[in-house]
Amino acid sequence: MIKAERKAGGPVLGDGFGEALKECWAAGGKAGHSYATVERDDGFLFTTDVAEYFDELDEHERHEQWVIKRAGGRVLDVGCGAGRHAIALAQRGADVVGVDTSPGAVYVSRQRGVRVLRGTVEEQGDDIGRFDCILLLGYNLGLLESCQKAPQLLSGLARKANVGTRLFGNSLNPAMTSHPDHLRYREENRRQGRLPGTSRMRIRHKNLATDWFDYLYLTPEELGELVVGTGWEITEIETEGQSYAVELTLTQAGRRSPTSV
Repeated sequence: MIKAERKAGGPVLGDGFGEALKECWAAGGKAGHSYATVERDDGFLFTTDVAEYFDELDEHERHEQWVIKRAGGRVLDVGCGAGRHAIALAQRGADVVGVDTSPGAVYVSRQRGVRVLRGTVEEQGDDIGRFDCILLLGYNLGLLESCQKAPQLLSGLARKANVGTRLFGNSLNPAMTSHPDHLRYREENRRQGRLPGTSRMRIRHKNLATDWFDYLYLTPEELGELVVGTGWEITEIETEGQSYAVELTLTQAGRRSPTSV
């Protein structure tokens, strides 16, 4: 008998992150049931138990707890995931609207009682209204993507805000790494004319993988340079090891062109 061989192939394009969240939610949000792997374009892999996306407030990192205690009013949670930050703020009396591009994340957040809109911030119309606070937590300052993309996103967020609105985000500080693979990647970014903390990645779960996307880890100094002319100003920074959270305040309408570098 001739044994059939299975042909090797790559992952299936799909909502890897969202499916991992749905699997974890079905298991009660408990650890040890569902994992997501971040694959960088140099082959570096990082796997996490997605149960952390269901953490209670006292389990959040200290710099994220700092944000939750400062935020309030009408809040826009960008990239809300499973809704952990939205839920923590709602429990403190905030009126939270989440936005996420992942269908699975939207499903899970809605199951948990969060009001969520599917899509990017740019895709949301004026009827979404304006907000007192905007969140880019879960290291979602990375959504700034690049020097080219950052002004567009910051300008889009400013259109959902009023003067005095605060934007909270967090990031890993890429300058603090000593890992040789990360140092090599940073140097290649410099050679290619990109910011050192740029990361091209996708998220995988079982046989699924998202599209490749760019994510940007910034030093506080690099962030300060990116926000010049956007109307946002850094007003507070809270550090925790290699991570930090930042508060930006909208002081005036942005002047920088959305397409400027």
